[in-house]
Amino acid sequence: MKILDVAKAALYGIFLNYYCYYVIRGTFIPGGTVLFLALASLCVGVDIWKRRYVYIGTEIKCWLVYAVLSLITTAWVVAGVSGTGYISDIIKYVQRVAIIFMVYYICEREGSVRFGIQLMAVTAFALAISVISVTGDYRQKLNLTSGANLSANDAGAIMAFGCFATLFAWGRRGRSSFLLSVLKTAGFICCLVVIFLAGSRKSIYAVVIMLGLLLVLCFPDYVKKLSIQKIIVVAVIGYVAFRFISENLLPYAGETNLYTRLFGRGVEGAEASDENRIQLIKWAIEAFMSHPIFGLGFNQFDKYYGNYTHSTYFEPLCCSGIIGLLYLYPYYRIFRKQIYLIRANKKGSYARLKQKEIFVYLCMTLFVAVGIPYMYKDAPCILLGTFIANQTTSFRKLQTEGRSSDDY
Repeated sequence: MKILDVAKAALYGIFLNYYCYYVIRGTFIPGGTVLFLALASLCVGVDIWKRRYVYIGTEIKCWLVYAVLSLITTAWVVAGVSGTGYISDIIKYVQRVAIIFMVYYICEREGSVRFGIQLMAVTAFALAISVISVTGDYRQKLNLTSGANLSANDAGAIMAFGCFATLFAWGRRGRSSFLLSVLKTAGFICCLVVIFLAGSRKSIYAVVIMLGLLLVLCFPDYVKKLSIQKIIVVAVIGYVAFRFISENLLPYAGETNLYTRLFGRGVEGAEASDENRIQLIKWAIEAFMSHPIFGLGFNQFDKYYGNYTHSTYFEPLCCSGIIGLLYLYPYYRIFRKQIYLIRANKKGSYARLKQKEIFVYLCMTLFVAVGIPYMYKDAPCILLGTFIANQTTSFRKLQTEGRSSDDY
């Protein structure tokens, strides 16, 4: 077994510990996270040492510099205040950056983002099965937070990511077996079921955005690759999925958290939640305006206002001031580079189609980030590492083909 295969297995262990074992048992594998993270880091470190080369892109450098500056500025801002816990928070953040780097490094070494997407797909599917298994009778126990040891917001976001990942993680272009297609469809449906259980509106919106963008950007390419076999497979799976959903899921749809929050008795609660989040964002803006240089301190908004901002875009600004731009700049850079890669590849080519699909995934990720602060979450690390790896390998391929990226 190659040493990077061990690192990949350890990364699987990290996320299955969080999103499968913990959901079912209510506790983590004793020492599991530390063990898996240390093993993955060791294996990647040994591979780097043997290779005698490692490339750390601008995005990861920005996040690491942000961690260092956050440690210094937060120490200055909260000096003399007890019980802040910012050091452990920053250590956890650095661990997440390490995971981003390891996902990126493995994908870059393999010249493909397949591992990153597969890791996200397995994580999402394992979480979906775990949640469904612990919620029991849908008619009696529909509240995810009471039936599973996980935040409904986090679960919904991972399910949205998983909807894409399960569709694109396995199979070869133009050659997908019937069994694999069935498994992909089952995984997609499981993710949707958990979104309904969790009542996550932004997650279902994210899935709709994903499907809409795929239809707009990629449908002509998909039509060109259609065959009689594919049409038959899609028709059969579509019919089976329709029967399954209509007979086993739709009867309970009106009782799920998502339905009640959109149309039923939970509408008022959902509106109150929206108002609360808008207020948090207003407070975040006020905090940034009042402390534009250093902010309130890393993860200190929660200490002042009793909750975090629920936003990737406002959290670093109110907590770190203008230094927070170091955290946000990589998102802008990743988005801009992805648009360039679409334009740089020949129309109608598989490479262009791949870049458009990744762009759809990126747009969905950025949309979900409006309601979740990625700097405190683990699953987005997989996606960020995957996006960075895709762009690194794609630019390298363009250069080997004699097309310079100097105009980027």
